[in-house]
Order: sequence, then C-alpha cells, then structure tokens
Amino acid sequence: MISDQQIEQEARILLAEVWKSREILHPKYSGNPLELLEPRLLAQVLGIQYHEISGLSDQCFPFRGKHFKTAGLIDRQQNLIAVEAGLSLEYRRFTGGHECGHVVLHADEIVHRDRPMDGAPANFVRPPKEKQADRFAAAFLMPEQQVRTKFEDRFRSQRFSFSDVHMFHLYGHLSDQVGIDDQQSLSRELALANSRSFDRHRFPSLAETFRVSPMAMALRIRELDLVQWP
Repeated sequence: MISDQQIEQEARILLAEVWKSREILHPKYSGNPLELLEPRLLAQVLGIQYHEISGLSDQCFPFRGKHFKTAGLIDRQQNLIAVEAGLSLEYRRFTGGHECGHVVLHADEIVHRDRPMDGAPANFVRPPKEKQADRFAAAFLMPEQQVRTKFEDRFRSQRFSFSDVHMFHLYGHLSDQVGIDDQQSLSRELALANSRSFDRHRFPSLAETFRVSPMAMALRIRELDLVQWP
C-alpha cells in the first residue's frame, strides 16, 4: 500500500525535475513557479505524450452498472495520456494530474479511463488506486510549501483558527454558521479556499491562484491541516 507521505514525496521529486528543466519545458516561463504546475509539463518529464482531445468524452465506459463519459485516459502501449479538451480548466488540470498519478504510481495500469473529476469527494467509495492518483494530483497541482506560503501571506497565520476576531476579518462580520460547523464539514476550508479578502486586504482566492476548483483547494487545506480546531 502506498502511503500519503510516499505520494507527496513522489510529487516533490517530480516537481523538482520540472523546475530543473523549466527553460526547456516552458520557453515562455515568466519566473512565477505556479506556471510550472502543469500536467503537460510533468508528462514531458515522464517521457509520455500528453494531448487534450475534443470528442474524448464521446467514449463511454461502464462503472458500477452505469456508463460514464471518458474525461481522461492513459495508454501505456501508445505512451499516451489524453484529456477531454471540452472540460473546464479546473477539470482538465485535475484530470491530467490524476492520469499522471496513475503513470507514476501504478505500473500495472496499461489502459485506464477516468470520469470527469475536479478533486471533489465522490459520493461513493473509490478504489485505493483512484484515491492515490487523486492525492498525487493534489500534491502536484497544489504543492505543500507553496500552498503554506500563499496561505500565510493571505491569512497571516500558519493555521487559521475561526475565532471571533478572525471571522470578522474574513467576513467583515461575525458568522455563526461557520463557527458551529463540526470537523466533518468542509465549510471552513471552503471559506478559506474561496476567500478574496482578509482584514480589508484583497487578493485572488487560493483556488484561483492554483487554478483548481474550490473543493479541490478545500480538501488540500484539510490534508495540510491548515485549520485549527478548538
């Protein structure tokens, strides 16, 4: 069984490889490290073709007695990752990161198809390999150190406690709803993932900054334990 720590380490190693090859992989690189968090660049490091293809979603595959449109696939025989071009940016990037995760973590996956995904929790139990590929996508698209740095820049703390003072700075007023949520809810993490201001300072939200869905960012905030509970 591959641990979350091992997956995070694999993502860090590959992020370092992308960084070292940045001038070759991204000739128009502006100096912003967030520009390098692209599945297509990772695919080049892995030596696998990466294509966004219109019409991929016309292909359906069976899952749990239903048929779902194909959003992404890997084909090791053709040395290929393909992602449906018609998806939103957030879905394309997370699906691409997920497929790269299968390539890195699951050598026995020869041909594999996935439904559309943006990192949101599924309403059914997912196989361990799918959860592992999700964790890899999150670790690559939202690297721990960069998320922690951006989080602290915005909220002036390494871990956010929903005290009355912090809630006032976050919302401009006290919010009873967020204050009483239990730890099973993601509403606190979603509030931080979506926030565009804190204590009258405005900024792009964390979800916008990392070009992921708010739910994917909320889950990453949960994974990195950035919310302090009483």
